[in-house]
Amino acid sequence: MSSIAPLVFRTASIGVLSYGLVNSFLGDAPLDQWIRTDFAYAGHLQLVSVLGAIAALASFSTGILSDLTGSQGLRSAKRFLTLVTLPTQALIALAYCTTLFKLVNPKTLRVLPSGAMNATIPVFDDSTTPAHLPFDVDFSLHAIPGLALVLDFFLFEERFLADTVVLPIISTASLSYAAWVEYCAEKNGKFAYPLLDGSCLEYRIAVYTISALLAFWSFSILNSVHPSRK
Repeated sequence: MSSIAPLVFRTASIGVLSYGLVNSFLGDAPLDQWIRTDFAYAGHLQLVSVLGAIAALASFSTGILSDLTGSQGLRSAKRFLTLVTLPTQALIALAYCTTLFKLVNPKTLRVLPSGAMNATIPVFDDSTTPAHLPFDVDFSLHAIPGLALVLDFFLFEERFLADTVVLPIISTASLSYAAWVEYCAEKNGKFAYPLLDGSCLEYRIAVYTISALLAFWSFSILNSVHPSRK
């Protein structure tokens, strides 16, 4: 494959991800204003989709620098960032698709205003509600990072020799994120995700653990079906 292909693909991915972040994280959308008010401590930076999109940006940017310079150090950094971002972002994209096709109730996985879990209004179809994001922004933020990372891995990266190489990274990332959202919830008085809010610690630990296992399994599946698999 032409050496220009990864450069073009990664640059385009950065553009789409930046569009999603700017129009949700830095824009004037009702969702942005509401998050900054209701979750004043850390704001968007406690949301796994935002953190994941930022990490994906770092991965693609490092890949571009590696392509341009031929640096082995940057190449190794890109491989590490692939291990960090691919499992979680693939899982987020899958979860997003389940809500998109109504296989899972969207209200359990997304940030919602207080009382919206029991509301009868269609919070994801009504543009006047704080939880609304335009579809193009929503898709850019929740689906594109995972899809782009999977394609990047399949098209421009070699498979990893062992699935277990990702275990310490997933474990560290999961523990760090769990500690972070617990701390943010303590500061804000509530969790950003209805799935966690109002639940006991044991339940939340189970959610964090299952999420980490699913991330590992998603990586194992992707690595096993990689085109370069012998």
